[in-house]
Amino acid sequence: MYGNTSSDIIKVVCLAAREPGIALLEYLIAHPSFAVQGIFTHSLLPSSEDPLRGQRPLFTAYQRIAQKHSIPLFIIDYVKDAKTMYRIDSIPEYDYLISLNWKFLVPAHILGKSRIADINLHRGKLPEYKGLEPIKRMLCDGLDYVTITTHIMDEEYDSGTILHEYNHLAHIKENETLEEAISRLKKELVPHYPQCAIHAINKIRTQLLNQKALQYERENIYHS
Repeated sequence: MYGNTSSDIIKVVCLAAREPGIALLEYLIAHPSFAVQGIFTHSLLPSSEDPLRGQRPLFTAYQRIAQKHSIPLFIIDYVKDAKTMYRIDSIPEYDYLISLNWKFLVPAHILGKSRIADINLHRGKLPEYKGLEPIKRMLCDGLDYVTITTHIMDEEYDSGTILHEYNHLAHIKENETLEEAISRLKKELVPHYPQCAIHAINKIRTQLLNQKALQYERENIYHS
């Protein structure tokens, strides 16, 4: 499932957008064990939010982060570009590809380029709440929590081995509309995304270490 790792510095490429993406990037950049090798983001609003597709309010924040830390920034706003993502080839080597609030399906030829794993953070319980508006659907189904699910990416949306789940207490407050509750819960989840990513990476690294230990033990038994 995963590639090998031996480096102390964990190299990552992020497919990130909106406020959760900013939170993840700031955490990884500040963390001494991580090196962000590249940032892919969206500069234009989706047509569902703005038929004219104006600039995203947080795009300048992504530009500032990339410039301040000398990280290559790549813009993907259209399906034709998302299908190739050819510019990722300019990044020589990275351990993890991490996707958060990325609006496109990551193409199959990109999956597996990372040395270790490709990870997605989905704002909903999987597999029950794949796709769009998972918080709304969970609340409408009467659940008293919302979930961030971190999983290995595969060739389908919101599919792949689940690595970590974070459940956040949720309810609609008195005098609060459904849409207001959704907006509030989205904001409440923002600071939890970085730790969800870290939990998933730590799980992968533990599994790799266990595999290496088992292999070492088998080799010693075989040669004894």
